[in-house]
Amino acid sequence: MNTLNRDERRLLIGTYYLQNKDKTKKEIAERFIALNVPKSSVYDIMRRVDEGIPLERVKGQGSKRHKMTQKLREKFVKKINGKIGVSITKLAKKFKISQPYVRQLIRFYHLKKWKRKSRPKVTDKQKKTQKVRLNKMRRKLCRPSSKIEIVMDDESYFSISGHNNSSNDHFYAFDRENTDPNVKYRNVTKFATRLLVWIAISSKGISKPFFVQSRGAINANNYIKYCIIKRLLPFINKNDSDGKYLFWPDLASSHYAKPTLEAYATHNIKFVPKDCNPPNVPQLRPIEDFWGILKGLVYKNDWSTDSIDNLKRRIKKKLKEMDPNLCQRLMKRLLTKIRIAADYGADSLIH
Repeated sequence: MNTLNRDERRLLIGTYYLQNKDKTKKEIAERFIALNVPKSSVYDIMRRVDEGIPLERVKGQGSKRHKMTQKLREKFVKKINGKIGVSITKLAKKFKISQPYVRQLIRFYHLKKWKRKSRPKVTDKQKKTQKVRLNKMRRKLCRPSSKIEIVMDDESYFSISGHNNSSNDHFYAFDRENTDPNVKYRNVTKFATRLLVWIAISSKGISKPFFVQSRGAINANNYIKYCIIKRLLPFINKNDSDGKYLFWPDLASSHYAKPTLEAYATHNIKFVPKDCNPPNVPQLRPIEDFWGILKGLVYKNDWSTDSIDNLKRRIKKKLKEMDPNLCQRLMKRLLTKIRIAADYGADSLIH
């Protein structure tokens, strides 16, 4: 049977089926299946005989894909290349071809499916400011003789439910309807209780965290008292007593308020001046990745609580359990990234 072409095989099976009407379809199918003919092919040929469809292939019969001209193919590529929301089903209907052929064309033209990356929305004014300030930062930090330790801080919010944590987005089940409602649904509170956490990091470790139950950002007075004096200064004195460091806060209003600048001067804290601090560049600040890792640990296995105190204890526990080399890995190549962002733009760091 393997030496016969498709038309010859159809004729042979069809003729045998017509000459052996006393046999059941199952018996006939088993005979040819034993000869390595696919079961579906045998039953399809018998169906053709029963419905009076010719067994010979008619010229022009088959997939419509053979009717696509080169001009139509170019139109197809133009329709799909660099476009959002492309659907194989819609393309097949528009060009009147089969879905498998759409996939074949995509492979033929080496078109690849890419996942869209998130990036901060940056205005034209911010882009210009970024370029100027990144060049200033590069000149300040990236000199060959400069061996400066970068210290940066940030605040982030933690909710008691953790419903926004992406690691708990999915679940597996045989049947969705009979799954435990606590698994199937997220319990979302409209005005959920949140805990604001402040932390400073460098390649040498993590500072003591500051917790405050608040709906807004930390004001300048609290930032000076609880973050700078009680936590940032001891952290710097412990790890960078030689003075070879630079503190890089973000552009939050409390970080560059007049009382805060006075506190920097009073305690001799070396910081990035505002006119050197580029706006809206989370991809350049490793502490943003740090928050994602910490939240993944805190809310692992859909952990939640009804108590702010429990949430505080959980965060402190996970901070202690973190890999001691994590910050070193996160801060690695930071100066190189600053140079790349200054030369090619902050978006070049998004992979």
